[in-house]
Amino acid sequence: MAAPLQKIQLPAADKGLQALLEQAGYTVSAFKGTFPADKPADYLLLNTQAQQALRLQQSLIALLASPQRSLLQLAQAIQTAVPFDYCLADHCGFLRIGRDEYQVIDPEAFAVMAGMKWPWPQKASSASILQGAKFKAAAQRMPWLKKLAALHGLNASLTVPAGNTTIRLYSRNAEAYTQEQLALLQHLAPLLQYAAGAEGTTLPSLPRDDRFEGIIGAHPSLLRVFDLVERVAPQDTTVLLLGESGTGKELVAKAVHRLSQYRNGPFVRVNCASLPPDLIESELFGYESGAFTGAASRRKGKFEQAQDGSIFLDEIGEMPHELQSRLLRVLQEKEIEPLGSNTPIPLNVRVIAATHRDLEEAVSSGEFRLDLYYRLNVFPVTLPPLRERGTDIRPLSTHFAAQAFKRLRKPFPGISATMMTELETFHWPGNIRELENVITQAVILSDGKSPLQLAKPLHSQQSSAPSVISNLHDLKQVQQQTEREYLLSILRQANGKVRGEKGAAAILRVKPTTLESRMEKLGISRKDLH
Repeated sequence: MAAPLQKIQLPAADKGLQALLEQAGYTVSAFKGTFPADKPADYLLLNTQAQQALRLQQSLIALLASPQRSLLQLAQAIQTAVPFDYCLADHCGFLRIGRDEYQVIDPEAFAVMAGMKWPWPQKASSASILQGAKFKAAAQRMPWLKKLAALHGLNASLTVPAGNTTIRLYSRNAEAYTQEQLALLQHLAPLLQYAAGAEGTTLPSLPRDDRFEGIIGAHPSLLRVFDLVERVAPQDTTVLLLGESGTGKELVAKAVHRLSQYRNGPFVRVNCASLPPDLIESELFGYESGAFTGAASRRKGKFEQAQDGSIFLDEIGEMPHELQSRLLRVLQEKEIEPLGSNTPIPLNVRVIAATHRDLEEAVSSGEFRLDLYYRLNVFPVTLPPLRERGTDIRPLSTHFAAQAFKRLRKPFPGISATMMTELETFHWPGNIRELENVITQAVILSDGKSPLQLAKPLHSQQSSAPSVISNLHDLKQVQQQTEREYLLSILRQANGKVRGEKGAAAILRVKPTTLESRMEKLGISRKDLH
């Protein structure tokens, strides 16, 4: 159930605000307290279009009730319902550089730098959405928009007149905005006008929270993941996290949990790839005393342990086919039957699944059930690989290095320019996990006095593959060299360990004997890992 509108105390100076709100059809009461006081338990459940409108309306009213308000806070309020990468409001620009971080850009200074006449842009006469080809056509007609789009990679805009000002939102996503979002901002235009035109002392950005703890970066592709997570988390919907190994799927799963109605319950992680096939059923669903030889007492399974919380089914693509039907029934019926019991146990559990495999391909090959795929794929979120987040490598490297130096009780002398260049140009097949391992190795060998250097150059192993493929022999040579480099990166990621839960064979989802055979054929030995 959506949270009721919080009661707020309107400032005495704003005598006309109450009448304006009532005339516009808004609801507000003049009582003490502010919204959101302590973020009521169901505050984060506001996520349908109507609920998003209520949440934005509440945020704007709370902003208006504050004697100190700023355009930055207005932009942050809009972001909760209509995401943007760049916002122009009352001749002030805000570039989103983090989940809750914005760089303030002076449009007048930008105009001088771009050699354009100020003031710009003119007040809009009507609301509009421009996306894709229409946005590009508009940029060709308006030099200021062309410069702005080129500088920040913008591909879509949403414009809403609000009294004497105009709210302009821009996105790098060419299909970012909908007519429903436009209608929402038009409906709230009186509030937007009042907030933009009655600015008081500018305040710093809102305090950050730990809901996205451990996730470092501000690349647009990662910010889109943040936006999707914040939208789906309040819903009682299964979330499927997709992406390569090492991209941080578990951290995102924890963020979904923290933002959900289940956040006060447990977060239970299950690695479907590491559970023995003969034990996975009892691990997931539990068993009664005497259910099988050795079952001396009742044991709760992972689903029951996650009651009133979230269960994270990591590497769901590796679940045995015969067990997929049982999982499907649990998702459909929201109940389990422990082994040896005929009494179903109702579940109140949020299911978050993750895989690095292409499940559609697994369905086509018969390895994964089609009905289970559709049950899991309600809201997919794809995490970008590190090679597509180039601007995040520097802050990630600095974070990992600082943490490693702190653990080893060494002073952090910074990262050398040479090392940073190599880090930023490497392709990172093992993604963030591989980057962290490389940083840790360098810190261990560091003296803590001079800037950090790589323990071994990332590009030291020059490829012996031919630059031009002219025959079948060259093609096989390229394939073998590529496979060799990939296996080496995985082995380094696993610290040279082949077997075991965190070994290279488990990461690659192959038998240890198969991996050892390939290593022998490709001439990989332990000396190659150092």
